[in-house]
Formats: sequence, structure tokens, C-alpha cells
Amino acid sequence: MRGYEQLCLVRGTVRAAGRERDVACFGQRSHAWGEPDWERLDATRTIAAWLDDGTGLTVATVRPAGATAHDEEIAWGAVLDPAGSLHVDDPRLSTTYDADGRQRRAGLELWVDGNDQLAHRAAGEVVCGSTLELGALRLDAAVFAWHSEGRSGIGRYDILRRA
Repeated sequence: MRGYEQLCLVRGTVRAAGRERDVACFGQRSHAWGEPDWERLDATRTIAAWLDDGTGLTVATVRPAGATAHDEEIAWGAVLDPAGSLHVDDPRLSTTYDADGRQRRAGLELWVDGNDQLAHRAAGEVVCGSTLELGALRLDAAVFAWHSEGRSGIGRYDILRRA
């Protein structure tokens, strides 16, 4: 699988139940191609956060079948800024789950460069979420409040896994 994630601003009009409402909010543009082999995968995770100073972050992970912890996952990440983005050499994710296996809190350590003395850190907690049963797969989609180095923001944390 290959793909990309872009944080963006969205403006437009939403029409529902015969009413119109203008919206201006944060958004995310994602594209993936390839065919995931769910015989070899247990789960994928996608995290995106838009912070109040216009910066953001994104992390994506893939958990191979049989893996039991985050440190066995393949991870990718980026720290985003209006001027550009920085690839994260070593993104680390820690998640707290509820009794039904849904994400409740998460912590991120984003080591941009192997020579860094300090990681970019972020912590988040669920604001609301939903679970979709998709046949052989289950999607736990959650809106998170994020906090990072004195900044606050909003974002998402989605987990797609075998049911």
C-alpha cells in the first residue's frame, strides 16, 4: 500500500434536510492505492491533528498479523507547518483502550531526526466516536482533542482492524 495524508482548510456549503449551512473548518485529504492483504495485517491506524497555531501532525501505522504491541508496527509520520512538512524518522504511539477495544487516549513521540535531543510530543483524548462493522473489518473512528507543547487542537484517530 502507498498513499498520502494532507491537512487542509475546507470551505463550502452543507445541505441537509432542506437547510443550508456555510462551513469553514479543518479537513483532511487522503489517498491510498494498492490492495491491503488482510491475511497479513491485523490493523491500520491513522492519526491527524490540526493545532491552533496552524501546524499539525499525522501518523499512520500498520500492525502485521500476530503482532501484540505498537513497537511491532510499521509507522510513518510527519510534522506539518504552513511552510512545509518534516518527515518523522521514528514515530511512537501509545494508546489506552476501553473494555470494548476502542481508543480513549493516545500519546505520541515524534522523533524527527535521529540526532534530536527531544521528541515532538502530543497527547489526545476522545471527544466522540463511532464503530462501524464492515463485514470482515471493524472501523473505530474517533474525534480527539489534541495537546502538543502548549498548543491545542482537534483531530482524529481511526483504527481499521479485522473483526
